[in-house]
Amino acid sequence: MLKFILIDDEPITRKGTLEKLSPLMDQLRCVGEAGDGKEGLEMIEKEHPDIVITDMKMPILDGLALLPVVAEKYPGISLIVISGYKDFDYMKQAFHARAVEYLLKPFSSEELVEVMQKAILQQRNKDTYAPKAPSVPENVEALQQNYDLQLIQNQIAGHAREDVSFTNTQIRQLFQNRQYILCTLYSRQKLVSAEISRFLRDNRYTESVLYVPHFHSDYLGFLIITLPSGRTARPNEYGSRILRGISALFWQNKQHVLFGCSRLHQSLAELHLASLESVSALNQAVPDNADTIFYASDEKRPPHVVSWEKSAELVFCIEAGKVPETRFLTEQLFDHFRGIPSLTLLDLKTSCYNISSQIRFILGGTIPEVQQLREENNLQMAMNQIFSLEELHDYYLGSWSNLASNLSTRDIYGDTDLIHNVKTYIEHYYQKQISVELAASLFHVNRSYLSHTFKKKTGQTFIDYLNQVRVGHAKDLLKNSEKKMYQVALLSGYNNVRYFYRVFKKIEGITPEQYKQQST
Repeated sequence: MLKFILIDDEPITRKGTLEKLSPLMDQLRCVGEAGDGKEGLEMIEKEHPDIVITDMKMPILDGLALLPVVAEKYPGISLIVISGYKDFDYMKQAFHARAVEYLLKPFSSEELVEVMQKAILQQRNKDTYAPKAPSVPENVEALQQNYDLQLIQNQIAGHAREDVSFTNTQIRQLFQNRQYILCTLYSRQKLVSAEISRFLRDNRYTESVLYVPHFHSDYLGFLIITLPSGRTARPNEYGSRILRGISALFWQNKQHVLFGCSRLHQSLAELHLASLESVSALNQAVPDNADTIFYASDEKRPPHVVSWEKSAELVFCIEAGKVPETRFLTEQLFDHFRGIPSLTLLDLKTSCYNISSQIRFILGGTIPEVQQLREENNLQMAMNQIFSLEELHDYYLGSWSNLASNLSTRDIYGDTDLIHNVKTYIEHYYQKQISVELAASLFHVNRSYLSHTFKKKTGQTFIDYLNQVRVGHAKDLLKNSEKKMYQVALLSGYNNVRYFYRVFKKIEGITPEQYKQQST
């Protein structure tokens, strides 16, 4: 097992780095953590690690001073350099120390694991294979380009919002006095970065176009198309002409690629905004439509939430932990989607998100298993990497089935008493438009039998008990919030405020306003 040391003056950062390396801990062992270069050097001399991960900016002895010493005294150690500072001097120092890789903060788990795997391979092959080191100019240029691409990726991801200063001459010239359109590429097949970059170079696109790999997904990527500053005439037409030319690469490979393009932007500080616009453009796509290029629009068309008669049953089956039924109904839902050919990806995503929102509300955030659904509070999370009906189907089939499986152990409706289960159901779904007919179908009993049994065991009809539960929640809202009466009515399950007043007074003997006055 290989040994490594982690040198960073921030304990939280060290902890996060170790967590990101957890997938490789069957091959690695951390033999020490140091808070500065001096302490790190002492630890290296004592532990003789195979790999050293070091930050560059540290007190007492920083990376600039540490790296040459380690490289000279311990040439067999693989070095991984991490920095949050945009100073190419650090990169040159890392190169001269023969670092395996230079990572710019913040970096993902995938990026760190990939770099560590290179170091592991280097260690395992160092006695039998010594590759010829590239010349200094080639190495510096590669480091410069990699560094600049990381800067751009950070801007796109929203980790930095200021303009950037590039080190690579070609990239610097590409953006000098130019505006740009950012395009997000999506493919069901992996996008090969080296192949795309080579195609751009061989076909002389590199003077105006840069390909940037996605920071998480092999199926997504970014093209930045630059135009001379001040040129505003038909930028979409110009972008489409460029993209149609680049599409030749994907046609040759029989690879279907979608392009979502942002508006025209002037500052690189707006790259994150441009990426959101490009995702919004991709969400305009209609599955199975022949169109491949989409542009962000100034018109904000609200998404269409698809109405489906079995959505309440699906939510109930997930909550009840019924995995086979959940999978079956999810398949039916997507068959329903396929029957509406005009739906855009945004419509589909929003409709699925709406069902997940119902699940979150029903469970009230009190059940740990529902935490996974909190990730969907923002559609720009998982949904920003899904741009096909098939992937959306796979995502929700897995998400809802897994949640149902987790909830099956709780057996929320596992009481042997039918009426106890129905009362639990009413407590969970009182805000929805529920009825004795719906409850009977969910619990697989006859409507008349449920009505008769419910009245016999509780002394109330289903509707009377439902109203009692709703009014009880309304009283809590009236007593403990400043919500308006129509809001109290809606949150208690009543779409009609007048009917809410009538039911409330029938049960409590006073109006909601009178109850609120008495409670304050």
